[in-house]
Amino acid sequence: MSEEAANMPSNITHSALCDGMNGVGVRIESQFVRGFSGMHMVGNISESLRDSRERAKTALESLGIHLPPQKLVMSITPAELKKSGAQFDLAIAVNLLLLMTKKTSPYINSEHYIYAAGLSLTGELLGVKGIISYAIAAISEGFRGIVVAKENAADLMTLKDMPNARFDDLDIIAFTHLQEVHHWLKGAEEGLHISSSDLPVATEHKPQPINFNDMVLDKKMCRVALCLAVGHHSLLLQGPPGTGKSMFASRVPSILPHLDHQVHLQALNISSSHSVNVNRQLLAGIPPFRSPHHSASPQGILGTTDQPGDIALAHGGVLFLDEMPEFRRDIIEALREPLETGEIHISRAKAKSKWPARLILIAAANNCPCGYWGSKKKTCSCAINSIISYRRKLSGPIIDRIDIHINVVEQKNDHTLLLDLSDNDNDMTSRMQASVEESLAFSLQRNHKLELNYNNTIPAKQLLRVSCLSLADFQKLLKQKFLQGLSKRSLLKTLRVARTIADLELKERVELQHLHEAYSWQAESAGKERGDDAIGL
Repeated sequence: MSEEAANMPSNITHSALCDGMNGVGVRIESQFVRGFSGMHMVGNISESLRDSRERAKTALESLGIHLPPQKLVMSITPAELKKSGAQFDLAIAVNLLLLMTKKTSPYINSEHYIYAAGLSLTGELLGVKGIISYAIAAISEGFRGIVVAKENAADLMTLKDMPNARFDDLDIIAFTHLQEVHHWLKGAEEGLHISSSDLPVATEHKPQPINFNDMVLDKKMCRVALCLAVGHHSLLLQGPPGTGKSMFASRVPSILPHLDHQVHLQALNISSSHSVNVNRQLLAGIPPFRSPHHSASPQGILGTTDQPGDIALAHGGVLFLDEMPEFRRDIIEALREPLETGEIHISRAKAKSKWPARLILIAAANNCPCGYWGSKKKTCSCAINSIISYRRKLSGPIIDRIDIHINVVEQKNDHTLLLDLSDNDNDMTSRMQASVEESLAFSLQRNHKLELNYNNTIPAKQLLRVSCLSLADFQKLLKQKFLQGLSKRSLLKTLRVARTIADLELKERVELQHLHEAYSWQAESAGKERGDDAIGL
């Protein structure tokens, strides 16, 4: 080993990793030691991190910087966390670059920054997953800024638009090539250092979700859509194919208000953990819409300890399960937790994670395997036993946790409506949005005083208070004959939905007609309307 290499001090840089959706700072330290030549990495590292070592060395060689034929030890801590991912590429490359050149050139203090970017073999910086988590980790652990690939910079710009003073102090520095990083480290910022003020704002030309303007909605379905948006209730649509169940569900996000800042940050964090670039609609604060296919794996829908699934990715928005009875039983039953608590817990032998999942569940189902039981246009070909078996794929506990049950009826067989949209109401969505905003302002003024979010989360002990009824009037309402056969959970759902219906009418008190309408949307009422009693359901 050369005397110069032996006298080189240890060198420190920082990166980050995701522990669930939480970013954790990682310290990378390297030093030449006596022994056989080669680079040795320690600290509970994965095989993918060993690949980062090779990419970093090759990228440095493209800049004309070669490691000497000496033994180099690189320690990555904290040791108790498994290290994996391409985000370590840049931190490793910068660590080696500084180790090789700091004796000959003045450099800025690299320990003030977190480096999170992948590298190509020619030194180009590549975007990585989890960039929002890494930025939050940089703020939490007191770093001055974060150095990223320009591909990730637009996502981080969204943080600057949030009314959170912590993000104002974070310096977002983006580059396209390792050569630019090298010049920046030496203080040559002009023309190479890309600050946050130089980046395009991610929310320019905001995309808009599809809306209800191209859909014919009757008064009942319009009212159901408003209830979902105001009360964040869950919904099951049942009916023959072609009745607009999927069309309705995909348009619900268009009348939801933009995400509040806390939920927006959580949703960005979850989405960033799933993909390199966050969806543009989500960057703009538009609630997400997730529609997994029934053949998707449990890991894809429920998530894993280090990757969110569709349930978590729908946080703040809508999760649509088309053909719900066709999903695996364990996936359907797993919905109990997010419907009750707004979270989903993933537990494995070596790791556990918790993902936020406060969402609006919209599920769709046919009435039978062929879909045409109860149809007036086509005859059902299913045996009674197969219909009963199909319906029982949705267990009682799941049915009991869905707030609103609607039978979607077939429309008139007018095929000209498919091509002629001239009679469509082009102002329908804007009117629905205005109604949602007005009703939400009315309900949230009350709910915030009681430290509640939306009406679907009203606890049983608060129902009397939010209904603005005396105890005697409340007990009188509950003695109504149509409420007597409901389970306790169904009764609570009916009362919550009734509270939302009253909010749509801007009424302080929940009245009998609100309870009647809410009851008509319960599973028992929907079953009677379909004629389930005739087949023993």
